[in-house]
Amino acid sequence: MRSCRCWFYSVLISCLTIASCSAFIAPHAPRATVLLWSKVKRGKLGNTVGVATTTTKKKESKKRNSDKSAISPDLAKWMMDNPRTDNNENTSPPKASSRRERQSIRLAEQQVQREKIEGLVEQLEQMLDPTAENNKKTLSVPDILALLRELSQQASSSPLTQLIGTNQRRDYRLAWVGSDDSVTHIGTGLHKVPLARLQEVFLSFPGRNRVLLQEVIRILGPFPNIRNTLSGSSRSSTRDGVTEWNVQWESMVDGTGKELLAGKEENIKLVPLRVYYSDEMVIVASRPCDDPWQGNGENVLLFLREDDLENKLEALRVA
Repeated sequence: MRSCRCWFYSVLISCLTIASCSAFIAPHAPRATVLLWSKVKRGKLGNTVGVATTTTKKKESKKRNSDKSAISPDLAKWMMDNPRTDNNENTSPPKASSRRERQSIRLAEQQVQREKIEGLVEQLEQMLDPTAENNKKTLSVPDILALLRELSQQASSSPLTQLIGTNQRRDYRLAWVGSDDSVTHIGTGLHKVPLARLQEVFLSFPGRNRVLLQEVIRILGPFPNIRNTLSGSSRSSTRDGVTEWNVQWESMVDGTGKELLAGKEENIKLVPLRVYYSDEMVIVASRPCDDPWQGNGENVLLFLREDDLENKLEALRVA
């Protein structure tokens, strides 16, 4: 009996000892709480991943709040009133479109001006055509001068310097002149000798500022036509829309084919002219004067483009 009691007491003491020791062991949940408030790096939480995720969301929320507080109220209002747009859509296309529009307008204006010039030249050609039925009567000088004045007010597409300086040969025919003195001013004046009649005058630009003038003179009677060819150089300058053109004849080939050189400087003939309009189709020039359109235009010379010079010279029997 006594031994049974001793065994009971020993078992009771052992149970109490185990219970008292287990009271000092922290449970699983409180240990997670200790990890939450300790300095733990992300990715090292182990079983407390859910707690770490909650902490990260709070940090992002604070960052967004700090970004909003960094924008001033005036700036936020401006951003609302002026929404952000794509520069490629609102800036570049309008510039390209505006450039194309300006180019189209410029080309259209040039085309209109070109058609107007061609119309004026066509009127002059019809008015000066000796074979036309309406031109068998006396020509109207005021009408010719009116067309020439209107033509001189147009912007030239090919300045005189460009016509003379290029290597492409250009030929013109003297279609109308205001007086015989103007013909003498640019040529030899040999058409004034007795029994001589001036048939044609051709002006040519062979290139490199060289100038040729060919006079075709008919001698009354059983005599062949004579061609005098003047050759020289020129220089020009433009001022107030008018080109000052200075030509100097340095040699002449007469009707017999003999070349006569100017030789001394005093023998060189200088021909000053003023060009009021020039392009591939027409040249409007005059002797130096204050107003070329006054009176009957005695100082004016009109040259029209000649497309078949060689055949013209053959027809005149001077080729």
